[in-house]
Amino acid sequence: MPQLVAGIEDEVDRARLAGDLRRRLEGRAQRDPERAQLDDLADALPRGDLGDLGDLVGGGDEVTGDLDRNVSDPSWSRDGKSLRFLVEDDGARWVGEAAATGGRVRRLTNGGQVIQGMDVSPNGRIAVLASDPSHPAEVHALSASGTLTRLSRQNDAWLKDITLAPVEDTRLKSKDGTAISGFLLRPVTASAGPAPTILRIHGGPQSQYDRSFNLDWQLLAAQGYAVVAANPRGSTGRGQD
Repeated sequence: MPQLVAGIEDEVDRARLAGDLRRRLEGRAQRDPERAQLDDLADALPRGDLGDLGDLVGGGDEVTGDLDRNVSDPSWSRDGKSLRFLVEDDGARWVGEAAATGGRVRRLTNGGQVIQGMDVSPNGRIAVLASDPSHPAEVHALSASGTLTRLSRQNDAWLKDITLAPVEDTRLKSKDGTAISGFLLRPVTASAGPAPTILRIHGGPQSQYDRSFNLDWQLLAAQGYAVVAANPRGSTGRGQD
């Protein structure tokens, strides 16, 4: 615990750096003036809805077709024929792509990482901010095959000096048998037997806990608590049914 607490100020500084980087990554590259109106509309769309954009470019009601997931951060391809965006999916967030006129959503990233930001260079190369339960967000290059290559190591030195609690996926059954997903952390200094437990419930309810690095959970586990973070009904990531 002392090592973790001692690292908080450094982590705050790194969070500011990550925030600055995220803002730069999310800042739009130079745009085609003829598409500026469409870009501005994409920026203004509410979370989870690309339908208005599909109507404007002459497509169907929904750019994302029958995808029953929240999407965010839409950006245009260089030729203006498709859109890339982030998709919330059961504790993960991945990069998807669909034709601007609507249709099937193609997944561009593999695995269960959480993609927290994305940008495309003028030559078409994609950079993302990716995180997992053991690693705060770092910059990665995304290949055409969906492989992520890590480019930054902003948090490596800090992580070497601390002990993190493993984050376990959970599946709990509701009273009617519906599976409720979530996460469990056991105390860093866990011993056999029960441990004091904190239940974390997110607000919204249209949001989700995901597999990104969560400093709050780690601080609680370092203090000797087990942490149960649930995604109850109404959470995003598992559709609207």
